[in-house]
Amino acid sequence: MPYSNAHLNDLLKRFKNGNHQEVADSLSFIKELTKEVCLTQYWNDTVARWHHRNPYEYFDAIVEEMEDEESSKELDGLFEPLKEFGVR
Repeated sequence: MPYSNAHLNDLLKRFKNGNHQEVADSLSFIKELTKEVCLTQYWNDTVARWHHRNPYEYFDAIVEEMEDEESSKELDGLFEPLKEFGVR
């Protein structure tokens, strides 16, 4: 039975709420149950792909992407007051 990025996105919600040990336990269970078989559709791909991917590594990549997006939003917010002066 494969896991998908949807499973990991559900865990991301728990991770954001501070349930890190629960997430680690779930990732361990996913790894054991699926033998690292993943079915996922990556951005800009038109079809889902089957492959082997460590769920810990995949989850870490999702967390890193989320943190990068949040940092980008914070930077955008810093420049928001300048827009009234025509600075974009």
